[in-house]
This record gives sequence, structure tokens and C-alpha cells, in this order.
Amino acid sequence: MPVHRGGISALLSPRKFHLEIGFHALRAASGRVLSVRIQMDEGRASKWDQPGPLTAWAGIVVTVVELQAHHILDIGPADWPRWSGQIMAIEQECFEPARRETEEHLIAVLAEEGALGSVAVEEQQVAGFCLGGPLELFCEMEWVRQDAELGRRTTLYADDLIVSPARQGHGIGAALKAHQIERARASGYKFISGRYRVGLAEVMGRISRKLGASEIRYLRNSYQDDIEPRDAVYYRMNL
Repeated sequence: MPVHRGGISALLSPRKFHLEIGFHALRAASGRVLSVRIQMDEGRASKWDQPGPLTAWAGIVVTVVELQAHHILDIGPADWPRWSGQIMAIEQECFEPARRETEEHLIAVLAEEGALGSVAVEEQQVAGFCLGGPLELFCEMEWVRQDAELGRRTTLYADDLIVSPARQGHGIGAALKAHQIERARASGYKFISGRYRVGLAEVMGRISRKLGASEIRYLRNSYQDDIEPRDAVYYRMNL
């Protein structure tokens, strides 16, 4: 069940004695975000900003067992050369060919007016990346052409979101998505839409739903490869 307080959220699983929590509320002006991994504990409560027992809500007591810090940096075309090698390496690691984006595609989207790109960085190493652009850039896709918002310049299309396999499970994907939502809202967008692959991208699907996404269309055979299922969900978030 979701538990919320002061902008901090955790998802409790009745089958696991650990929680993954993203401290989006701790982002400072520098873009610093803390993500922690916590596990159940019956110990006494203490401060939650350092390893040790932590009182959660609804009477649940947990313990912080790992604390990691990363910065989220907004990037534009001029920043791409600095981070591109690491971003493209993660793209290769994360995705099967059907979901992989080319560097040429990412550069082209990032260069467009209204595009929003960000990297999550830990000690000068890219831990994650996300990129979105105006919905109108993606009208070659059938599901975009059928979107009622196409042509109104109201929607950011979430084109790419990746997290290094070595850093998955630490709240980085959720932090990047939450940051994208904040930037899209500040940029005047009214919606975010996107597509995620059924099965292989269920984690991203859960994050998106938790942040307010709802299914607009179920896309059968959306990916042309031999990996089942080949279906996808097209979603929208109201900002």
C-alpha cells in the first residue's frame, strides 16, 4: 500500500521485508536527490536522513540500510558531448533492439524547442537519463496520430528514460520521472504521454501509474521483434 508524508513516498509489499523509497522532497536547489533502501525493523526511531532506524507511517518501523545521493542535471544540446558516451552505453545495456534509441534520434529531439532532457549523476557518472519533447515531434507513430491533443502543443511526449543496471532499484527512475513532471508543468505543458512495453517495462509502468498516469490505449504488437509480449501501453498524465 502507498504511504505518503511530506512529499516522501514508499511502496509497502506484504511479501517483502524491505522497501524502496525515493526522497523527491529532499531535492535542493542544486538538484540533489537522496534515494535510500530501507528494510523492516522493530528498533527505535531516529532521524531518517542517515542510516539507522526510521519510523514510517501507519505504525510501521523501518531501517535505512543504504543511502545514496545523486544530482539531477538538466541538459541541452551543448551538454550532450559531455554525457553522450555514458548515456548511449546505458541505452545499449538497458534495452533490447526494439526499444533502443539511436544517438542521432536523441540529439535531434534534444535540439527541438520544448524538449526536456535530464541526467542523474553520481560522482560524475551517469546513473540515469530521461528525455521528452513536444508530442508533435512524434506524429510518425500511429498512437500519437490518434491522440486528441496532437497539434495543440499541450503535451510532452516521454521519449526515453533509462537507468544504469548497476543503479536500478535505488529510486533513480522515479526521481527522474518526478523531475520531468515538475519541469513539464513549469514549461507550460498540461499533459505528459508516453509508451511502455508490457512485461519488460512493468517497473516503469508502475512508477508512471503511481505518479498519476492512466492508460489511454493498449497497443497490440507495438514492438516488432521475437520477444513476447510485444504489446505496449500508451499513457497520459494530467499535470
